[in-house]
Amino acid sequence: MPDTPAPPSANDSAVPRLSIIVPVLNEAMRAYAQLRLLAPLRRCGVEVIAVDGGSTDDTLAVARRHAGRAITVPGPPARQFNVAAAFASAEVLLLAGAGIVLPAFADQLIDQAMQDDGCEWGRIDLRLSGTPWRRLLASLPDAITGRHAEREAAAPLFVSRKAFMAVGGIPPDASQALAALAKQLRDAGFNATRVRKPARMRTTARASPPMLQWLGKHIRE
Repeated sequence: MPDTPAPPSANDSAVPRLSIIVPVLNEAMRAYAQLRLLAPLRRCGVEVIAVDGGSTDDTLAVARRHAGRAITVPGPPARQFNVAAAFASAEVLLLAGAGIVLPAFADQLIDQAMQDDGCEWGRIDLRLSGTPWRRLLASLPDAITGRHAEREAAAPLFVSRKAFMAVGGIPPDASQALAALAKQLRDAGFNATRVRKPARMRTTARASPPMLQWLGKHIRE
């Protein structure tokens, strides 16, 4: 279990303006690719926290090497995000799911969106990447059944520490952690903003079988 974190000091000039929290579990290569792409943000003073859910491969070692901080938090993503948020130093948190590739200058885009709109939280648009065939398979449920909410639930979410604490963080039993947090923030009256320069989520072979099953089901119908 992680040690109790010390609260960040508002007078500490080294305190980052953004903390990125990324959950990882048993996907060392995927974690390496995601965390390596966050290196430019780390060089600009952004804090990157990798939260390992109890990997049995080299994922934790990769996280320790390529994240600013790596902690182990067994359990669902909701718990991982909540614990990591307590360790985060910045006043703005960016919660990003595994495999998400953030847009360039994400820290500046978030800062500008929050200042321009006077909002305490928001989302970064999400776009699928990968081969055209896998993108097609992954987009079919959205295009035909209108399940846009599922992709929205996976979009990176940024939130001020003040708003995150005000709603009590993410419900620990939430099956879709970011969607649950967004609902709590809306219900509490916090207005949202949006970064339109999209993040990317790579569609993989692992995602294809469910899509093929879905397609086969609708063809038979």
